[in-house]
Amino acid sequence: MGDDGYPNFFTVGLSGGEGADVFDLTLELVDYEYGDTLPDRAVNGRPGIVIQDFTHGEDLLTIQIDRSEDGEDRDMTAAEIMRDTQGCATLVMSFAATATQPAVEATKRLGTNPVIALDDIAFIQN
Repeated sequence: MGDDGYPNFFTVGLSGGEGADVFDLTLELVDYEYGDTLPDRAVNGRPGIVIQDFTHGEDLLTIQIDRSEDGEDRDMTAAEIMRDTQGCATLVMSFAATATQPAVEATKRLGTNPVIALDDIAFIQN
């Protein structure tokens, strides 16, 4: 754990410069056998993002939700941005259970950006 209470995962810094910017991310949903231990890449492959110059109401973060070819469709049932006492934001996305998979949550650390809100994020579900 780092001094900020978060695991020591790497962070990706993004900057769009002046004017309206669109930052595109992809979240890949992969089905696992219920009760299996997730592979290391699932734990270590979750970098946080820090958008250096995000302007609320002007810039946009898009998150494309891709599903594995053999996976079941999952509906996203909720999304919220949670902030800890240090001002770090985490996007929490909830996905419904399927016939063979339990309900799950996916998270994306957004750094200390104080202005990003849910209405600045477009979720694209394929």
